[in-house]
Amino acid sequence: AHENGIMIIGDIPIYVAHDSVDVWANPEQFLLDENFNPTVVAGCPPDGFSPDGQLWGNPIYNWKQMEQDGFRWWLDRIGAVFSLYDILRIDHFRGFAGYYNVPYGEATARNGKWDPAPGIALFRKLRQTYPRAKIIAEDLGFITDDVRALLTHAGCPGMKMLHFAFYDEDSEYLPRMYTTRNCVVYASSHDSDCTYTWLKNLSGDTKKRFNKECPRIKGQSRVYDVIGFAFTSIANLAIVPMQDYLELTNEQGRMNTPATSEGNWAWRISPRYNTAKLRAKILALTQKTKRAK
Repeated sequence: AHENGIMIIGDIPIYVAHDSVDVWANPEQFLLDENFNPTVVAGCPPDGFSPDGQLWGNPIYNWKQMEQDGFRWWLDRIGAVFSLYDILRIDHFRGFAGYYNVPYGEATARNGKWDPAPGIALFRKLRQTYPRAKIIAEDLGFITDDVRALLTHAGCPGMKMLHFAFYDEDSEYLPRMYTTRNCVVYASSHDSDCTYTWLKNLSGDTKKRFNKECPRIKGQSRVYDVIGFAFTSIANLAIVPMQDYLELTNEQGRMNTPATSEGNWAWRISPRYNTAKLRAKILALTQKTKRAK
């Protein structure tokens, strides 16, 4: 990849599985009982999309222990990651500022609570140990002032999801509202609808805001208008899933549906899509918007 000027972005979840080498080799780093069962587990609180919340079930870190030993476990994990990737995207970044935890054995995430995490101390140690590390923060979800402060302290670019940009006037996800180049704009993501399907489902005020904000380019589909909208933003990096370049529907190409455990991560790109026409189309857009040399 490097010989062709390509950098690899890798992704890690903030949490690990209970039945994993991480937990069994380092039980003191997690909140477990005497039988090595979690005392609390990870999740997200109820919201408009999920009335019961999301019960992920991962064991929660023993942050007090981690801080006492200088975050050894995290330093080892990040070091291993950068032996594989050039850039790291950390999922659920907000969990480093405050994390939602649910008593073990609960059937839903309704009875959880928020507790603070030592994110600033952790990222200070990470920067000391890996000063050149390139990290993208997945700062989506329930974002509070402590998360924003952590993002600023860590110096990591956050994510700007265009699918979120049209639900409110002057949304922070609208390119005209970006206050810094130190961010990554996504046309869509592995967790969202494919942009083709998302566009078909727009309605009401959201659709009106989209049509007002996203320029319509003559001779270009609205999917490619969204891609161009990302590319013409001030964000240092713009990411477009291949499903959007191919203008696929959810049925053809959706990668993952959050809070579901089946039918995900099965999509694979077919060799038949590797055409000169598609390559030329992508290159023309990236050159036009000065996203390519």
